[in-house]
Amino acid sequence: MALFATLSGWATFGVLVRAYQNGIRKVDMLYAPMGYAYSAGFWVALGYGFTKWTEKNELLLDKRLEKLNEARATASE
Repeated sequence: MALFATLSGWATFGVLVRAYQNGIRKVDMLYAPMGYAYSAGFWVALGYGFTKWTEKNELLLDKRLEKLNEARATASE
């Protein structure tokens, strides 16, 4: 459920970015409506990759911390 909420946030951000882009260009908000889907999809993919990267990074840090604690325990004996 947390992943769904996170990716929904990225999709919403993508739609808002597209709306902002159309606002800057001063075109109708419904100009090229598939652009909203493309933007949302791009940001969801980016957010998914970032989420997986952070999860993988946390696992790596946990393993390193565990090794460090083991080394400290053996050094103190």
